[in-house]
Amino acid sequence: MPRRRSPINTIVVEFYGGPSIGKSEAMARLFSLLKQRHVSVEMAPEYAKKWAYEGKRIDGLDEFYVFGKQVGAEAALLGKVAVVVTDRPVLMSSIYTDLYGSDKIRSGVDVAVMAYMDETKLRGHRRVAVLVPRRHAYDHSGRFEDLDQAVVVDEVTRQHVGELVGAGYWSGLYEGTDTVTLWKLCDDIEAMVVGRESVTLGALRRLLGRLRDEEM
Repeated sequence: MPRRRSPINTIVVEFYGGPSIGKSEAMARLFSLLKQRHVSVEMAPEYAKKWAYEGKRIDGLDEFYVFGKQVGAEAALLGKVAVVVTDRPVLMSSIYTDLYGSDKIRSGVDVAVMAYMDETKLRGHRRVAVLVPRRHAYDHSGRFEDLDQAVVVDEVTRQHVGELVGAGYWSGLYEGTDTVTLWKLCDDIEAMVVGRESVTLGALRRLLGRLRDEEM
């Protein structure tokens, strides 16, 4: 059967980094900022965190299940909303199996991850990657790793993303989650969703608002 392109070309914003680096916070902040701009957006939060709170360890074979759950959360929104924001990009399944899985499991998960990313790209969906810096104290709740292990995940994550940068999987790559970066990301996403004209008008409205505030 011929491949169907989705009625809406969804932008998936992926926050990358190890445990307790600030991905969930950044996801929530970006979600809120986009909602304030009336952009159609939903979140696809990390499924594996539920297991961590339940005290259930993830075995190498479990990564297939976790990957499927994460894909299901994201895929259910593709073509339905303009933007999906996630703190557990599907590529993280490759990263975790690279760290903890056997060669067989790693090769299987890698094939599944790349096939999914290739298929969503062919259907017209786009991805934006955000590399999150580690700046906060480590929070052990809802995590499997300690701080030293989390830093290793940070490093391997950056390696994986770096290796794929030239492969055309991302329409944008950002570094940081500070206010200026997230506002710039919002502007760029809005431009991708509704066109440059609305972004310009939005910027003009904000400028006029600041000028009115200064006159008061």
